Amino acid sequence: MTQSVIARNEAIPTQVYKEGENMRHEYKTSDVCASSIVFEIDGEKRIHDVRFSGGCVGNRNGIAALVEGMKVEDVVAKLKGIQCRMGTSCPDQLAKALQKVLANQ
Repeated sequence: MTQSVIARNEAIPTQVYKEGENMRHEYKTSDVCASSIVFEIDGEKRIHDVRFSGGCVGNRNGIAALVEGMKVEDVVAKLKGIQCRMGTSCPDQLAKALQKVLANQ
């Protein structure tokens, strides 16, 4: 059996599917309390319906409300590099997930 090696602090794409006109993405996080992040990106590259699994309720709801409808590039610019523990944070993990989506388009 082969085993994949996953770099720490790297958001890993686990699933992408179309939800209406938006593309829904699910990412497994690393080194944070939240275990995964699900979000949608519309045709104008705006983020919608961000949901964190696990983590601090106030933090995850606050992040989701603040980034709703923002352009992906703007979210990355604002959240990238924010640290909580282990050199990353839930906002930073969202930025990393969005960067991977942009890189794969």
